Amino acid sequence: MISSRYPFFPPTIEKRLTTVQEDNIHGATRLTLQSAEILLEFIQTYRGNHLLDFQRLLKALSHRLVKSQPSMISIFTLTNQLLLHLDETAYSTLGQIKHDTDTLIQDFIKSLGSAQESINQALDHLLTSYENIYTYSHSGTVVEGLLSIKKRENPMNVQCSEARPNNEGLDLVTRLSNHHIPVSIMTDAEFFSSIHHADVILIGADAVKTTGVINKTGSYPLAILASYHDIPFYVVCMKEKMVPASYKIPTEQNRNVQEIMKKIPKKVTVKNHYFDSVPLELCTGFLSQSGLLTSDDILSDLKHLEVHPTLLE
Repeated sequence: MISSRYPFFPPTIEKRLTTVQEDNIHGATRLTLQSAEILLEFIQTYRGNHLLDFQRLLKALSHRLVKSQPSMISIFTLTNQLLLHLDETAYSTLGQIKHDTDTLIQDFIKSLGSAQESINQALDHLLTSYENIYTYSHSGTVVEGLLSIKKRENPMNVQCSEARPNNEGLDLVTRLSNHHIPVSIMTDAEFFSSIHHADVILIGADAVKTTGVINKTGSYPLAILASYHDIPFYVVCMKEKMVPASYKIPTEQNRNVQEIMKKIPKKVTVKNHYFDSVPLELCTGFLSQSGLLTSDDILSDLKHLEVHPTLLE
């Protein structure tokens, strides 16, 4: 459903917006790249001739992208950087602003690629002494890091869960097995029951807040189990996932109950939430393009991030 507050965009953009909004399988990085492509399509195909109208529509499109996937904070980071830059720059022509915003988004896309390369190197170093690696749900950043590991003295065995209700764990094991990485998959329940066999646990993040790491539901109890068994628990994510302290992510609404139960008897309430929050103090460390960070490092970084007023509405 399109809110009445938003203008309508060309059909190709509307279709891509709906695809991003309805995607409940892929991670934040992929959805952020798709959002960047939507912004680029708007900039490159805008046929008006009014500078202020272009700015108005770009702000509306940015706001809509953020609200389509409010837990995917790297989409927020992309649009926030774009809008802050617009406010800081005085434009005299439409051509100038289109070129400038196009370049900024292209640079953001490149920065995600370079961030992933830095994380790959840091993860390779981190995992040198670990053999039995557990990873939960399907983090694109974690998977790319594992795929980048070429040679190691010790064998690497990856353990994954199915990741209900949408079973994105199946995609994860397929990618790893296609690259000849030994991998096992199990039910979510068995994954938690077998966690004491893990040498290290890796999760991704959809957002990192002052209050905790937003990730696939089940990440919080997984962190508690890791603490109980004294297993290193690392969050692997780009700094673009960090949420400014002044920005509040909307409370997640109950998802499609049909994913859990097709025919629902009377007096039965079906709960289906995709995300939970892991307290920062339960995390051994945070692996980003800046290397291995502590929770204190994270809190210090979050204090200095600014939010554009459009995204606070």
